[in-house]
Amino acid sequence: MSVTVENLENLERKVVLSLPWSEVNAAVEKQLRQTARRVRIDGFRPGKAPLHMVESMYGASIQNDVLNELAQKAFYDVAVAQDLKIAGMPRLEGVEEQDSKEEFKFAAIFEVFPEITVGDLSAQEVEKAVTNVGDAEIEQTIEILRKQRTRFEHADREAREGDRVIIDFEGKIDGVAFDGGSSQNYPFILGQGQMLPEFEAGVLGLKENESKDVEVNFPEDYHGKGVAGKTAVFTITLKNVSEPVLPEVDEAFAKAMGIESGDVNQMREEVKKNVLREVKRRTEAQTKESAMEALLQSTEVQVPKALIADEAGRLAQEMKQNFINQGMADAANLDLPADMFNE
Repeated sequence: MSVTVENLENLERKVVLSLPWSEVNAAVEKQLRQTARRVRIDGFRPGKAPLHMVESMYGASIQNDVLNELAQKAFYDVAVAQDLKIAGMPRLEGVEEQDSKEEFKFAAIFEVFPEITVGDLSAQEVEKAVTNVGDAEIEQTIEILRKQRTRFEHADREAREGDRVIIDFEGKIDGVAFDGGSSQNYPFILGQGQMLPEFEAGVLGLKENESKDVEVNFPEDYHGKGVAGKTAVFTITLKNVSEPVLPEVDEAFAKAMGIESGDVNQMREEVKKNVLREVKRRTEAQTKESAMEALLQSTEVQVPKALIADEAGRLAQEMKQNFINQGMADAANLDLPADMFNE
Protein backbone atom coordinates (compact mmCIF):
# COMPACT_ATOMS: atom_id res chain seq x y z
CA MET A 1 0.00 0.00 0.00
CA SER A 2 1.47 3.33 -1.06
CA VAL A 3 0.70 6.11 1.41
CA THR A 4 2.07 9.55 2.16
CA VAL A 5 3.01 10.51 5.69
CA GLU A 6 2.02 14.12 6.33
CA ASN A 7 3.97 16.15 8.88
CA LEU A 8 1.74 18.08 11.26
CA GLU A 9 2.88 20.08 14.29
CA ASN A 10 6.11 19.02 16.04
CA LEU A 11 6.20 15.20 16.23
CA GLU A 12 2.61 14.66 15.03
CA ARG A 13 2.08 12.85 11.75
CA LYS A 14 -0.93 11.87 9.63
CA VAL A 15 -1.62 9.19 7.06
CA VAL A 16 -4.82 8.60 5.08
CA LEU A 17 -5.64 4.94 4.49
CA SER A 18 -8.50 3.07 2.90
CA LEU A 19 -10.27 -0.24 3.49
CA PRO A 20 -12.13 -2.12 0.71
CA TRP A 21 -15.81 -2.32 1.63
CA SER A 22 -15.83 -5.88 0.29
CA GLU A 23 -13.30 -6.88 2.98
CA VAL A 24 -15.23 -4.98 5.67
CA ASN A 25 -18.59 -6.49 4.68
CA ALA A 26 -17.17 -10.01 4.57
CA ALA A 27 -15.75 -9.62 8.07
CA VAL A 28 -19.02 -8.12 9.34
CA GLU A 29 -21.07 -11.00 7.89
CA LYS A 30 -18.73 -13.54 9.49
CA GLN A 31 -19.10 -11.82 12.88
CA LEU A 32 -22.90 -11.65 12.47
CA ARG A 33 -23.14 -15.39 11.82
CA GLN A 34 -20.95 -16.14 14.84
CA THR A 35 -23.13 -13.86 16.96
CA ALA A 36 -26.32 -15.46 15.66
CA ARG A 37 -25.13 -18.90 16.83
CA ARG A 38 -24.77 -17.82 20.46
CA VAL A 39 -27.14 -14.86 20.99
CA ARG A 40 -30.42 -15.29 22.88
CA ILE A 41 -33.44 -13.43 21.46
CA ASP A 42 -36.91 -13.66 23.01
CA GLY A 43 -39.20 -15.96 21.05
CA PHE A 44 -36.41 -17.98 19.43
CA ARG A 45 -34.31 -20.90 20.53
CA PRO A 46 -30.55 -20.13 20.89
CA GLY A 47 -28.99 -19.89 17.45
CA LYS A 48 -32.32 -19.93 15.60
CA ALA A 49 -33.07 -16.18 15.34
CA PRO A 50 -33.23 -14.86 11.73
CA LEU A 51 -29.98 -13.29 10.58
CA HIS A 52 -31.73 -10.03 9.58
CA MET A 53 -33.03 -9.68 13.15
CA VAL A 54 -29.54 -10.23 14.58
CA GLU A 55 -28.22 -7.66 12.11
CA SER A 56 -30.81 -5.06 13.12
CA MET A 57 -29.87 -5.50 16.78
CA TYR A 58 -26.09 -5.93 16.58
CA GLY A 59 -25.06 -4.91 13.05
CA ALA A 60 -23.98 -1.32 13.79
CA SER A 61 -21.88 -2.35 16.78
CA ILE A 62 -20.25 -5.23 14.90
CA GLN A 63 -19.47 -3.02 11.89
CA ASN A 64 -17.85 -0.44 14.18
CA ASP A 65 -15.71 -3.13 15.82
CA VAL A 66 -14.68 -4.58 12.46
CA LEU A 67 -13.77 -1.16 11.05
CA ASN A 68 -11.69 -0.38 14.11
CA GLU A 69 -9.89 -3.73 14.02
CA LEU A 70 -9.15 -3.56 10.28
CA ALA A 71 -8.06 0.09 10.55
CA GLN A 72 -5.64 -0.76 13.35
CA LYS A 73 -4.17 -3.59 11.28
CA ALA A 74 -3.87 -1.41 8.15
CA PHE A 75 -2.08 1.27 10.17
CA TYR A 76 0.25 -1.30 11.73
CA ASP A 77 1.17 -2.65 8.28
CA VAL A 78 2.01 0.86 7.07
CA ALA A 79 4.05 1.63 10.21
CA VAL A 80 6.11 -1.52 9.68
CA ALA A 81 6.52 -0.97 5.93
CA GLN A 82 7.69 2.63 6.39
CA ASP A 83 9.68 1.93 9.58
CA LEU A 84 7.74 4.53 11.57
CA LYS A 85 8.82 4.84 15.21
CA ILE A 86 5.37 5.26 16.76
CA ALA A 87 5.02 6.91 20.16
CA GLY A 88 1.68 6.06 21.78
CA MET A 89 -1.54 4.88 20.20
CA PRO A 90 -2.79 6.42 16.92
CA ARG A 91 -6.03 8.42 16.80
CA LEU A 92 -8.27 7.09 14.04
CA GLU A 93 -10.75 9.43 12.35
CA GLY A 94 -13.09 9.16 9.39
CA VAL A 95 -12.53 11.60 6.51
CA GLU A 96 -15.21 13.62 4.75
CA GLU A 97 -13.93 12.97 1.22
CA GLN A 98 -15.32 9.48 0.72
CA ASP A 99 -14.84 9.68 -3.07
CA SER A 100 -15.28 5.96 -3.76
CA LYS A 101 -18.15 3.61 -2.97
CA GLU A 102 -15.68 0.72 -3.09
CA GLU A 103 -13.51 1.92 -0.21
CA PHE A 104 -13.76 3.47 3.24
CA LYS A 105 -11.20 6.17 3.89
CA PHE A 106 -9.88 7.06 7.33
CA ALA A 107 -7.03 9.08 8.79
CA ALA A 108 -4.54 7.92 11.40
CA ILE A 109 -3.01 10.73 13.45
CA PHE A 110 -0.07 9.76 15.62
CA GLU A 111 3.24 10.87 17.09
CA VAL A 112 6.70 9.55 16.34
CA PHE A 113 9.80 9.43 18.47
CA PRO A 114 12.14 12.33 17.73
CA GLU A 115 15.34 12.01 15.75
CA ILE A 116 18.09 12.92 18.22
CA THR A 117 21.10 14.93 17.10
CA VAL A 118 23.63 15.21 19.91
CA GLY A 119 24.76 18.79 20.54
CA ASP A 120 28.18 20.22 21.36
CA LEU A 121 29.59 18.35 24.36
CA SER A 122 32.86 20.28 24.56
CA ALA A 123 31.66 22.43 27.47
CA GLN A 124 30.05 19.58 29.40
CA GLU A 125 31.56 17.66 32.30
CA VAL A 126 30.77 14.12 33.37
CA GLU A 127 31.49 13.08 36.94
CA LYS A 128 32.68 9.50 37.39
CA ALA A 129 31.57 8.12 40.74
CA VAL A 130 34.22 6.19 42.68
CA THR A 131 33.91 4.54 46.10
CA ASN A 132 36.47 2.53 48.03
CA VAL A 133 35.33 -0.48 50.04
CA GLY A 134 37.48 -1.29 53.06
CA ASP A 135 37.21 -3.12 56.36
CA ALA A 136 35.14 -0.33 57.91
CA GLU A 137 32.46 -0.67 55.21
CA ILE A 138 32.38 -4.45 55.65
CA GLU A 139 31.94 -4.11 59.41
CA GLN A 140 29.21 -1.53 58.90
CA THR A 141 27.37 -3.94 56.58
CA ILE A 142 27.68 -6.79 59.07
CA GLU A 143 26.30 -4.49 61.77
CA ILE A 144 23.28 -3.76 59.57
CA LEU A 145 22.77 -7.50 59.06
CA ARG A 146 22.89 -8.00 62.83
CA LYS A 147 20.28 -5.28 63.39
CA GLN A 148 18.01 -6.90 60.81
CA ARG A 149 18.03 -10.01 63.02
CA THR A 150 17.36 -8.20 66.27
CA ARG A 151 15.24 -10.04 68.83
CA PHE A 152 13.58 -8.37 71.80
CA GLU A 153 13.76 -9.67 75.36
CA HIS A 154 11.68 -8.52 78.32
CA ALA A 155 13.41 -5.81 80.42
CA ASP A 156 12.42 -5.04 84.01
CA ARG A 157 13.36 -1.34 83.89
CA GLU A 158 12.25 2.03 82.52
CA ALA A 159 11.70 2.44 78.78
CA ARG A 160 14.69 3.68 76.77
CA GLU A 161 15.29 4.66 73.17
CA GLY A 162 15.53 1.57 70.98
CA ASP A 163 13.20 -0.49 73.19
CA ARG A 164 10.05 -2.08 71.89
CA VAL A 165 7.17 -1.00 74.08
CA ILE A 166 3.53 -2.09 74.28
CA ILE A 167 1.11 0.57 75.51
CA ASP A 168 -2.53 1.46 76.02
CA PHE A 169 -3.43 5.06 75.21
CA GLU A 170 -6.49 7.27 75.06
CA GLY A 171 -6.41 10.74 73.51
CA LYS A 172 -8.81 13.60 74.09
CA ILE A 173 -9.17 17.07 72.58
CA ASP A 174 -10.86 19.57 74.90
CA GLY A 175 -11.83 16.61 77.09
CA VAL A 176 -13.53 14.70 74.25
CA ALA A 177 -12.19 11.45 72.77
CA PHE A 178 -11.63 11.49 68.99
CA ASP A 179 -11.55 8.88 66.23
CA GLY A 180 -8.23 7.06 65.99
CA GLY A 181 -7.02 8.54 69.28
CA SER A 182 -7.20 5.37 71.38
CA SER A 183 -5.71 1.89 71.26
CA GLN A 184 -4.83 -1.07 73.46
CA ASN A 185 -1.73 -3.26 73.37
CA TYR A 186 -0.15 -1.00 70.76
CA PRO A 187 3.50 -1.95 69.98
CA PHE A 188 6.19 0.35 68.59
CA ILE A 189 9.94 0.94 68.86
CA LEU A 190 11.07 4.10 70.64
CA GLY A 191 13.30 6.39 68.60
CA GLN A 192 12.21 5.29 65.13
CA GLY A 193 9.76 8.16 64.62
CA GLN A 194 6.70 5.93 64.46
CA MET A 195 4.84 8.30 66.80
CA LEU A 196 4.92 12.08 67.19
CA PRO A 197 8.02 13.30 69.13
CA GLU A 198 6.02 14.60 72.13
CA PHE A 199 4.18 11.28 72.37
CA GLU A 200 7.42 9.25 72.35
CA ALA A 201 9.03 11.61 74.87
CA GLY A 202 6.13 10.89 77.21
CA VAL A 203 6.78 7.14 77.05
CA LEU A 204 10.52 7.40 77.73
CA GLY A 205 11.31 6.71 81.37
CA LEU A 206 8.05 4.92 82.16
CA LYS A 207 8.08 1.48 83.79
CA GLU A 208 5.55 -1.30 83.31
CA ASN A 209 2.04 -0.49 84.64
CA GLU A 210 2.92 3.21 85.04
CA SER A 211 0.62 5.82 83.47
CA LYS A 212 1.17 9.38 82.38
CA ASP A 213 -0.78 12.23 80.74
CA VAL A 214 1.08 13.68 77.75
CA GLU A 215 0.18 16.83 75.81
CA VAL A 216 0.71 16.45 72.06
CA ASN A 217 0.45 19.20 69.43
CA PHE A 218 -0.59 17.88 66.03
CA PRO A 219 1.17 19.65 63.10
CA GLU A 220 -0.92 21.80 60.74
CA ASP A 221 -0.09 19.41 57.88
CA TYR A 222 -0.89 16.24 59.84
CA HIS A 223 -2.54 13.61 57.60
CA GLY A 224 -5.51 13.28 59.97
CA LYS A 225 -7.44 16.40 58.98
CA GLY A 226 -9.77 16.16 62.00
CA VAL A 227 -6.90 16.72 64.45
CA ALA A 228 -4.40 18.73 62.35
CA GLY A 229 -3.25 21.85 64.20
CA LYS A 230 -4.98 20.83 67.45
CA THR A 231 -3.65 19.88 70.91
CA ALA A 232 -4.56 16.53 72.48
CA VAL A 233 -3.91 15.03 75.90
CA PHE A 234 -3.04 11.33 75.83
CA THR A 235 -3.28 9.08 78.87
CA ILE A 236 -0.57 6.49 78.27
CA THR A 237 -0.13 3.25 80.21
CA LEU A 238 3.02 1.20 79.64
CA LYS A 239 2.27 -2.54 79.48
CA ASN A 240 5.60 -4.06 78.43
CA VAL A 241 9.26 -3.11 77.83
CA SER A 242 11.56 -5.28 75.69
CA GLU A 243 15.16 -4.42 74.92
CA PRO A 244 16.91 -5.19 71.61
CA VAL A 245 19.41 -8.05 71.57
CA LEU A 246 21.70 -8.40 68.55
CA PRO A 247 23.15 -11.79 67.55
CA GLU A 248 26.84 -12.44 68.07
CA VAL A 249 29.04 -12.68 64.98
CA ASP A 250 29.77 -16.38 65.37
CA GLU A 251 29.28 -19.73 63.66
CA ALA A 252 25.49 -19.64 64.09
CA PHE A 253 25.32 -16.14 62.59
CA ALA A 254 27.48 -17.18 59.63
CA LYS A 255 25.19 -20.16 58.98
CA ALA A 256 22.18 -17.86 59.12
CA MET A 257 23.92 -15.82 56.40
CA GLY A 258 24.05 -18.91 54.16
CA ILE A 259 27.59 -20.10 54.97
CA GLU A 260 27.09 -23.83 55.52
CA SER A 261 30.46 -24.30 57.22
CA GLY A 262 29.79 -21.52 59.70
CA ASP A 263 33.21 -19.99 58.91
CA VAL A 264 33.05 -16.32 59.96
CA ASN A 265 35.98 -15.33 57.73
CA GLN A 266 34.28 -16.91 54.73
CA MET A 267 31.13 -14.98 55.62
CA ARG A 268 33.10 -11.72 55.67
CA GLU A 269 34.49 -12.51 52.20
CA GLU A 270 30.96 -13.16 50.88
CA VAL A 271 29.75 -9.91 52.43
CA LYS A 272 32.67 -8.08 50.78
CA LYS A 273 31.83 -9.58 47.37
CA ASN A 274 28.20 -8.51 47.72
CA VAL A 275 29.13 -5.00 48.86
CA LEU A 276 31.59 -4.60 45.96
CA ARG A 277 28.95 -5.77 43.49
CA GLU A 278 26.36 -3.33 44.87
CA VAL A 279 28.87 -0.45 44.97
CA LYS A 280 29.82 -1.14 41.34
CA ARG A 281 26.16 -1.11 40.32
CA ARG A 282 25.44 2.15 42.14
CA THR A 283 28.56 4.03 41.04
CA GLU A 284 27.99 3.01 37.41
CA ALA A 285 24.39 4.24 37.71
CA GLN A 286 25.56 7.58 39.12
CA THR A 287 28.13 7.97 36.35
CA LYS A 288 25.49 7.15 33.73
CA GLU A 289 23.12 9.71 35.28
CA SER A 290 25.85 12.36 35.07
CA ALA A 291 26.50 11.47 31.42
CA MET A 292 22.80 11.61 30.57
CA GLU A 293 22.51 15.02 32.26
CA ALA A 294 25.40 16.30 30.13
CA LEU A 295 23.66 15.01 26.99
CA LEU A 296 20.38 16.67 28.00
CA GLN A 297 22.08 19.99 28.72
CA SER A 298 23.65 20.06 25.26
CA THR A 299 20.89 18.47 23.17
CA GLU A 300 17.43 19.78 22.34
CA VAL A 301 14.88 16.97 22.57
CA GLN A 302 11.22 17.10 21.63
CA VAL A 303 9.09 14.84 23.80
CA PRO A 304 5.98 13.11 22.38
CA LYS A 305 2.82 14.33 24.11
CA ALA A 306 1.51 10.76 24.21
CA LEU A 307 4.43 9.66 26.37
CA ILE A 308 3.96 12.64 28.70
CA ALA A 309 0.29 11.75 29.08
CA ASP A 310 1.12 8.09 29.84
CA GLU A 311 3.72 9.01 32.45
CA ALA A 312 1.50 11.69 34.02
CA GLY A 313 -1.30 9.14 34.33
CA ARG A 314 1.07 6.66 35.98
CA LEU A 315 2.25 9.30 38.48
CA ALA A 316 -1.34 10.27 39.31
CA GLN A 317 -2.25 6.63 39.96
CA GLU A 318 0.90 6.16 42.06
CA MET A 319 0.07 9.17 44.25
CA LYS A 320 -3.51 7.98 44.67
CA GLN A 321 -2.25 4.55 45.78
CA ASN A 322 0.10 6.22 48.27
CA PHE A 323 -2.85 8.11 49.77
CA ILE A 324 -4.78 4.83 50.04
CA ASN A 325 -1.80 3.11 51.72
CA GLN A 326 -1.57 5.99 54.22
CA GLY A 327 -5.20 5.49 55.17
CA MET A 328 -6.45 8.83 53.85
CA ALA A 329 -10.23 9.04 54.11
CA ASP A 330 -12.06 8.40 50.81
CA ALA A 331 -8.73 8.14 48.95
CA ALA A 332 -10.12 5.39 46.70
CA ASN A 333 -12.57 7.90 45.20
CA LEU A 334 -9.97 10.65 44.79
CA ASP A 335 -9.81 12.05 41.25
CA LEU A 336 -6.32 13.38 40.54
CA PRO A 337 -6.15 15.12 37.14
CA ALA A 338 -3.24 13.62 35.20
CA ASP A 339 -2.32 16.98 33.67
CA MET A 340 -1.22 18.28 37.09
CA PHE A 341 1.82 15.99 36.63
CA ASN A 342 2.64 17.04 33.06
CA GLU A 343 5.46 19.43 33.95
